[in-house]
Amino acid sequence: MNNKDIYNIEITDTNENGKGIAKKDGLVIFIDGLVKGDVADIEIISEEKNYALGKVKRIHSSSPYRISPVCSDFRKCGGCTLSHVSFDFENEIKRNAVRAAFRRNSLTNDIIDPTLSSSERIGYRNKISLRYCTRTCTFGYSMPETNNILPFNGCALCSDDFNKIVLLTNQNIALIKSFFPEALFIRSSSSGDIVISVLTAKRIAENIKKTYTKLIKNSVPKVSDVVFLTSDKENNDKAYIFDNFMGLKLRVDSNSFRQVNKTAFEILLREVVKIEKNIKFTKAADLYCGSGVIGLISAREFPTVHFIGTEINSDSIENAKFNAVSNSITNINFFCGDSASFKEKLHKDELPDLIIVDPPRFGLSDKMKKELLALFPENIIYISCNPQTLARDIATLNKKGYEIKKTVPVNMFPMTKHVETVVLLSKGEIDSKKVR
Repeated sequence: MNNKDIYNIEITDTNENGKGIAKKDGLVIFIDGLVKGDVADIEIISEEKNYALGKVKRIHSSSPYRISPVCSDFRKCGGCTLSHVSFDFENEIKRNAVRAAFRRNSLTNDIIDPTLSSSERIGYRNKISLRYCTRTCTFGYSMPETNNILPFNGCALCSDDFNKIVLLTNQNIALIKSFFPEALFIRSSSSGDIVISVLTAKRIAENIKKTYTKLIKNSVPKVSDVVFLTSDKENNDKAYIFDNFMGLKLRVDSNSFRQVNKTAFEILLREVVKIEKNIKFTKAADLYCGSGVIGLISAREFPTVHFIGTEINSDSIENAKFNAVSNSITNINFFCGDSASFKEKLHKDELPDLIIVDPPRFGLSDKMKKELLALFPENIIYISCNPQTLARDIATLNKKGYEIKKTVPVNMFPMTKHVETVVLLSKGEIDSKKVR
């Protein structure tokens, strides 16, 4: 194939990055923005050993899965790679992304359930993070594969109040400009209370804090707190978000990790509980537990089982302990420390036969995998936001005797390339039909 030549092709698939996939003369071609079923003229812009990249010149007929993006910044922002496809097709794409990751790691991929999702595709985010652009003196989203900041024109994934706060802050940036802004974080609870965190290199003067806070609260009454941060974490302000998950009242530090989509997260939590109800266990560990949501939900559902939770972030553990007490859940203990060393916290008779892991995007460390294999619990529930590292880690565990019993993708991040996945791994004989 020759660069700059034009080819008429039909798109046979679309990946999670929003690229159409086609084949020509045995070569796989990826074309940004095309959808399975499109027939288009494309130009080859580069050719590698095993694939080529193409550029759309003209679409002759549109795919039945194609829709009009809701955002004018689609393909500029880089966040919503799938806003040009239908919701049902997006869920299929995300299931296929998990399948592809498993296939590349020689794992069985024929028992992956259909993707679960809520009905909400826009306005679902309870948290956004924006960076400051010194060129435009405004906050905005980071553009893909660059250090550039996209001017903020509103975001369909968050609420009107979030958009109003960002635009109002940018319009009044002179208030904080001299304190060298770095980032803006906006978070909300399910009741609608909003907490704003402003990160600056230089500590903001008290009178400026009051002026900015008054300006924002007068315009957006749902703002309950405004927190000002610097890299000097010891002296930073702190605020809490109070939320409710499946009937549990939970406190989360405004600067701690929290899932961005409450409705979809509850779908995931119910799936975890469903899996737990179909396996036998008497002791369990929730590793990378954060503020304790998964462990607390599980401990409430299984009051005769002893749970432990571990997390390296001390603020998160403080919240987890608070949440256990405030919900009168007494069969779980939380420890602050490296999850890969949690065994050191236990007596011999406390070793779990169920371990739940929910690691960051980079997956399990080698130390953590060795720890899991040394403990060799009957069952592992692996929750992941990255199919690639999930499949890599499962492949390691699979070679040592763990079988995949159930795999459930959950669309926690509609319109983006990301997908959460829940996997049950077992070394015992379990009827997989019972956990479907």
